[in-house]
Amino acid sequence: MKLSDTISKVRGVGVKKAAAFARLGIQTVYDLLTYYPRAYEDQSRVTPIAQLHAGERATVLAVIQRVTERQARRRGFTILTVLLGDETGYAQAVWFNQRFLKTKLREGRRLLLTGKAEYAYNGGGQLALTNITSFELLGAEEDAEAHLGILPVYAATEGLTQKQLRAMMEYALAQTADELEENLPQRVREKYRLIGRRSAFWHIHFPKQEEELCTARRRLAFEELYLIQCGLLALKKRTAEEQEGIAHAADGTLVNALLHHCEDLSGINGVIRPGIVHRLDKDTSGVMMAAKNDRAHVDLAEQIREKTAQRIYRAIVCGTIAEDRGEIRAPIGRHPTERKKMAVVPGGKEATTLFRVVERFPAHTLVECRLKTGRTHQIRVHMAYIGHPLLGDPKYGRKTPDIAGQALHSCELSFTHPRTKERMTFAAEMPEDMKAILHALRRGR
Repeated sequence: MKLSDTISKVRGVGVKKAAAFARLGIQTVYDLLTYYPRAYEDQSRVTPIAQLHAGERATVLAVIQRVTERQARRRGFTILTVLLGDETGYAQAVWFNQRFLKTKLREGRRLLLTGKAEYAYNGGGQLALTNITSFELLGAEEDAEAHLGILPVYAATEGLTQKQLRAMMEYALAQTADELEENLPQRVREKYRLIGRRSAFWHIHFPKQEEELCTARRRLAFEELYLIQCGLLALKKRTAEEQEGIAHAADGTLVNALLHHCEDLSGINGVIRPGIVHRLDKDTSGVMMAAKNDRAHVDLAEQIREKTAQRIYRAIVCGTIAEDRGEIRAPIGRHPTERKKMAVVPGGKEATTLFRVVERFPAHTLVECRLKTGRTHQIRVHMAYIGHPLLGDPKYGRKTPDIAGQALHSCELSFTHPRTKERMTFAAEMPEDMKAILHALRRGR
C-alpha cells in the first residue's frame, strides 16, 4: 500500500465508508494517517466500582447483572440501562437510543467500558456510567490487560465509529510503515532530540504511555514548522531571483522594536513576524513572548499549545457579576452571518474560560481570566456570551471614547525556559487608560 492510494485501499473501507471519509476531507491513505486524534482517553487502569466518583471518567470491568430498556417521553427515543457488578459493588451503564446493543449485552457477560460517572436517575444514590466512549465484551477467561491503554478519540462523522477508525488507522499504519520515509536531516533530529518519523506516527495514534505521546507531538509539530520554514525560504529565494521587490517601512511596529534590541530572531514565522511566539488581539495590551532562535520558538510554542505556559488576563466588563468565580464552557466558531466575528455556536471548537472577580462596581466588574483553551477572541466572546461584554470592545460590546479598544490586559505570563528549564514569570503593568477608568470607577462607587 502507498500513501498516495485512495482510502478505499484500506481494509474495511467500502463505498459508504469512503463517502463518510470524504465528509471528513479524507481522500487518500496519507490523509487518514494525518487525521490526528482530537483527544486521548486514559484507559490504562481499571477502577473498582466502589471507588467511582461522580463527575470523573473511569474504566470499569464488571459482570452484566440485568439489562432493561424503556421508552423515553420523546417519541422513538429509548434508554438502555445495564446493571453492572464487581467484587466491590454495583453501578449502572446507560446508553441512549442504541437499541441494537440489547442483543449484545447479555446477563453474565464480562464488560469492560469507559464512561463518565454520574448519579443515576432515580437510582437512590447509585452511580451510572454515561457518555460511554468505548466498551468491550470479554470472554470468561479473557485478560482485560490487552484492552487497556491510552485510546485515541477522533472527530468522527455518521457512518464511522471510533472502533472502526482505530482499526482502519492501525491497518494503514502497518501497511505503509516503509512508505513513511524520514524527511528531516539526521543532524537536525540529533540536535533537537527528535524521534523517527515512523515512530512518531505510531505514537501519535496509539501511545502506550504519556511520554510516547509527548515525543510524537513534539516531532510532528517540529516537522510541520520546519517544512513550512523551508517552503518560505524557497519562495523568498525564488521571488528575489525573479522579481524586484518594493520596500515597505516597518517603523513603529512591534517587530521593528524587537529587531532594534535583538540582532537575530527565530525565523519560523518568516520575515513578517520573526520571533513572535503568540499574538494578542488588536488593542489588547500586556506581556508577550518572543524567541531569539528556532529551537526556543518550537519549545515555547509547544508550551503555549499544551497550556503549560500560563497566561493571566485582567479585564473590565460591563455589569456587576454576582458570582465570585466561574467557568464558561461554550464552543466558539465563526459568526454565522458576520464573518469577521467569532461567536458561541453549535459545532464550534471547545473553549473554556475561568474567571475570578477582583473588584465590583455599581455597573462594572474587574475580573481576572485564565484560559484552558486558546480560541480567537475567546475572553471577549465568552464574557459577551454571559452578558458581560468587555468595556470598550468595538466588536462584541460597545465602543467608548475613554479607551482605545477593549479593556483587556495580559498581566502575567509564566513558562519554562527552553534551555535552562527554569520556571519564569513576567508581569506587565496595566496601561494608563485602564488605570484611569478604574480610578474613576472607584471614585464614583
